[in-house]
Amino acid sequence: RTPPFSRRSYETFQNIWSTYRDYQNADFFIGADYVTAQPEDVGVSSIVTPANNSTVTNNGPVSCYIKNFGNSPDNFYIQVNFKLANNANIVSQMYAGSPIQPGDSVLFNFTTPLVVPYSATDILYVWTSKTSDVDNSNDTSSVTLVLVGMEETSLLQGLTVYPNPAKDRLIFAFASGTGEPAEIIITDVSGRFVHAQKTAVLQAGDKIEVDLSGISAGAYFYSVQTGNKRGNGKITRLN
Repeated sequence: RTPPFSRRSYETFQNIWSTYRDYQNADFFIGADYVTAQPEDVGVSSIVTPANNSTVTNNGPVSCYIKNFGNSPDNFYIQVNFKLANNANIVSQMYAGSPIQPGDSVLFNFTTPLVVPYSATDILYVWTSKTSDVDNSNDTSSVTLVLVGMEETSLLQGLTVYPNPAKDRLIFAFASGTGEPAEIIITDVSGRFVHAQKTAVLQAGDKIEVDLSGISAGAYFYSVQTGNKRGNGKITRLN
């Protein structure tokens, strides 16, 4: 109320703007209230199941850790999702647990299992969706999986694997030609990926040697994939 006045203040009434009614005697004073921002920021920090580089031969569980990267407890509308890179199907589920404290993580288990739709090496992505999330760069985690779609394969005939038990080397003998390249995969009993070897197109009588010198003694599983045919079995590595 101390002149001079700008006479440039305005007001609105019922959606109609006009010059401030007391513009000759005062400048309109604007006040503002503010509070400290509490940005919401959650994401999937890691995938627990299935493990990275594991072989998945059947439908199985998916679990992950959800971390609160923000500065206040959060359990508001946190949607968690997963999908395979080469599959359009997305599985989504809401987090219904207690508030996640700032900097803490909680284990999240999907009720819908991972379905193995084909045989391939693929990437599983797990991420959170939250409309008020301020940082999307930390929402997603991923693991590489060797998928074996049992329903889409037939038995690979004429495959012989010897010696078994084996010490330093293993021979994969093919009595029949495959007409296509093959991939030999060896995993341990927990499904961990320990060896992979790709071949050229196989002819009848071909033999492929696998070096076992870098693999610890114990029981392992092998699989041979060529086209839509697959052979598998168990081997033992001796000291």
